[in-house]
Amino acid sequence: MAKSSSKKTGWGFKVIAVVSTVAAIALIFGLSFSASGNEIRSIVRAMIPVGSGVLAAGLLGKIGRLDGSRWQIYVTVLLLAVVMVWLKIAGIF
Repeated sequence: MAKSSSKKTGWGFKVIAVVSTVAAIALIFGLSFSASGNEIRSIVRAMIPVGSGVLAAGLLGKIGRLDGSRWQIYVTVLLLAVVMVWLKIAGIF
């Protein structure tokens, strides 16, 4: 039996999530590497948004009412974490 359509995420949004993940990693790594020149620090900073998105989607996705929106939670947290890391790299935050 198929899941209800309200809890189903389309493949298009999943593609957007994957593309935004790759873009976020490249952007944060590039900005961090150009600011510090340290590869290890840049790699760690680039993984912070992805790790935050996975953790939040996993924790919030366990709640029954939010179960169908794990991809939306992941993308939202990923984008927020990218903005926070970018602000930190820029010295604004």
